[in-house]
Amino acid sequence: MFSIVAILAVAIILPVHAETFDVVINVDSNTNTCIPNCVQPALLKINPGDTVRWVNMEFCDEADEATWDACSRNYSIIDGSPIEGSTGTFDLGTIIPGKMKSFTFNTEGQFDYFDPGHPWVQGSIAVGSIVIEKEVQVTKEVPVEVEVVSENGTKTTVTETKVVTTTEIEVVNVEPTFAQKPERPVTNDAILQSLYPDRVSDIRTFINVGLNVDADNVHTVNYIFHEEIGNSQINVEEGVDNTLGFSFREPVTGNLVLKMPNALIGETLAVIADGDRILEHTYTQQGEFSIVEVQINEPARVLTFEASYVIPEYLGIAILGAVITAVIGIGVYSTRKQPALLINA
Repeated sequence: MFSIVAILAVAIILPVHAETFDVVINVDSNTNTCIPNCVQPALLKINPGDTVRWVNMEFCDEADEATWDACSRNYSIIDGSPIEGSTGTFDLGTIIPGKMKSFTFNTEGQFDYFDPGHPWVQGSIAVGSIVIEKEVQVTKEVPVEVEVVSENGTKTTVTETKVVTTTEIEVVNVEPTFAQKPERPVTNDAILQSLYPDRVSDIRTFINVGLNVDADNVHTVNYIFHEEIGNSQINVEEGVDNTLGFSFREPVTGNLVLKMPNALIGETLAVIADGDRILEHTYTQQGEFSIVEVQINEPARVLTFEASYVIPEYLGIAILGAVITAVIGIGVYSTRKQPALLINA
């Protein structure tokens, strides 16, 4: 009897053995052609206390790991989804090619995750029992007192049974599932939708243009392209033409359409790719907006737009009243030459 009690005591004291599971980020997941096999398994079921390791199976051309910060095959896994954003549960930071990072899940529930830089890289971790609250219709028989009047006028109270239906909340266990989420919010742009009805799914938005120069005066540019603009940076160094950079993660080709307020940019006179190739483009106005369409036939990362002007008040920078170079969203006006507008594509 003593031996049985001792065994039970040890069983209660010893914790359940935790396990470690791997989620593999597959090769060539830096483009959304990896769907539905960007990560494997996309849905992983574990127990509380278990650890998950995200393993980056990619590789970069650079031999020196110190240069991998700019590698397009780095991944940053955070909780949440591209539309709703992070829920604040975990953020693994950057996982460079050939490395891994882990997180231990101690709370039951289902935790979706994604990579903000590659939003199609998505998956879900189901920890323990997944429960939801569900509304159910419940039918019950309840006693009801009813007053009955006889033929001679005598009143009596009798108890009858009445059927009633009520709504109640029931907690039920559910089987976890995972479905690929949209990579980005849908941008509704009436002008671009009317001009390019066959390209509505590629309408995108880039916000906070000019944030690094003037946080109180930023702008939004809607555009049509098959890749996301990754970053923007305005350069206003003394002695250098003011420029605005829009960066893609890799050199791109295709037909790029930019829609900008007329207040930001004058007529686009020339478009130059990577500083040495002039690209064909068209420029039109639609009400309060300028539409610039550029054809990129050979891979390019930097497009320089030469424009007639951009509003002077935007940056509030005076350069001796002589030459001020134009950039999308940078106010400039030149009396001697056409200013330059730079976009890192």
